[in-house]
Amino acid sequence: MSQLPKHLVVSLIAFVVIGLMGGGAWFWSAGLLDTAVTEYGSVTQQLQTVQAKGFSPTSQNLKLLESNQEAVAALAKELLPQFDRATGKFSLFLNPEKKGLSQEAWKEKLVSTREELKKSAEQGRVDTAEDFYFGFKRYRVASPPAAATRDIGIQLAAIDEMANLMIKSRVNSIKEIRRVMVEDTGLVSAAGGSEEALAATVVDGLGGLYRVYPFEIKFQSTPQALNKFVNELSRSPMVFLIRFMVVENEKNTVPRRSEFATSTPTEGAEAKLLVPIIGQEQVNTRMRIDLIYWNGTPPDKKPPGPPKPKPANP
Repeated sequence: MSQLPKHLVVSLIAFVVIGLMGGGAWFWSAGLLDTAVTEYGSVTQQLQTVQAKGFSPTSQNLKLLESNQEAVAALAKELLPQFDRATGKFSLFLNPEKKGLSQEAWKEKLVSTREELKKSAEQGRVDTAEDFYFGFKRYRVASPPAAATRDIGIQLAAIDEMANLMIKSRVNSIKEIRRVMVEDTGLVSAAGGSEEALAATVVDGLGGLYRVYPFEIKFQSTPQALNKFVNELSRSPMVFLIRFMVVENEKNTVPRRSEFATSTPTEGAEAKLLVPIIGQEQVNTRMRIDLIYWNGTPPDKKPPGPPKPKPANP
């Protein structure tokens, strides 16, 4: 058999090489296509999930989320030092591990705190009832449950701070302090069963970073003392939020003219040409205040790190 022409042999070899290369390229591109289709399906599913939550994955919303993240970071930078300053006040009512005191230690702390507040109120001429226990009357004799000393320790610290601020502001009298009875039913309490019980709920923040303790206080004061108390509350290292405030004049009616016309001055008293009718009365205030207690990041939960890079496609 005669040999094949050289050009035909070269053509056959080139055909075989091109075929092998084309087949390899086809298999390689098919693999890339399958990977791309899988990633496309995953991204599409993620977009649908985001859209179902009410967020449209647009560049405008991305910029908005980034700006919100910056605002939250700036707020945290401002608040975290304040939480640290409040730690010293709470540490008096908790143990070094930020857990509850023993029943005996908490009871002793209640007694000493009440005595100090009553003494300060007397020196500042702030009236309180003789048997006033600043929200803890049930523990005049009884001891608290061991499992509740942390929560009621935080509550006692907050009430101590609020009462001292009212005394410092020279209110006329402290009428009432209500709190959530966490020792009874956990984080929710009803108003019935105790004159100091507040029908409200203690709320845990996202991730357990903080807990919100509601309180309600009633006091009588001048308008100037009320204004000072609100300002002092905002300056406290503890984070207090005023939820609502109801202010009423101690007098519901204006005296009639005839009452002044028929009244006669007491013997030896000087007659007054001008008699104030309104504007110098006390005001009765009922205020709902929430304490934000910062728990911090749990020790067993570390902040998420940067995402791991995906392995390169073969």
